[in-house]
Amino acid sequence: MFSAAILLGYLGVDPEARATREGTSVVNFRMATSEFIKGEEKTFWHNVVLYGSNADTAVKHLKKGSPVFIMGAPRSRSYEKDGQTVYVNEIIANVMKLLPSSKPNGSSAPAQPAGKDSTSSNNSAPPADDHDDRPW
Repeated sequence: MFSAAILLGYLGVDPEARATREGTSVVNFRMATSEFIKGEEKTFWHNVVLYGSNADTAVKHLKKGSPVFIMGAPRSRSYEKDGQTVYVNEIIANVMKLLPSSKPNGSSAPAQPAGKDSTSSNNSAPPADDHDDRPW
């Protein structure tokens, strides 16, 4: 069995970078996507985790409001905080594509999901690596 998630949206925050004990780069960020349900736009927030060269690319090229394509596997984990169990749902991404900004001056798009007619043909963003650098 296999589960996958495909996201196309905007970063809600700047990527947070760190490294594993083994020195592998890790980046976390929240990402907004939207869809129209019964004629009303609904926004959904996703926790995304990138490893290795994708993490390095994200830190270098992404910031709050950046449009991005993510493909990965949904995962749930838990940890203890102040005696309470905290559950976290994340997308462990193995594919990341940088997308061009929708603004003509090259700055990032606003930190909100795209409308149903948002498109852009300007491909000025550098390419991202597609391979999976997760340490497992």
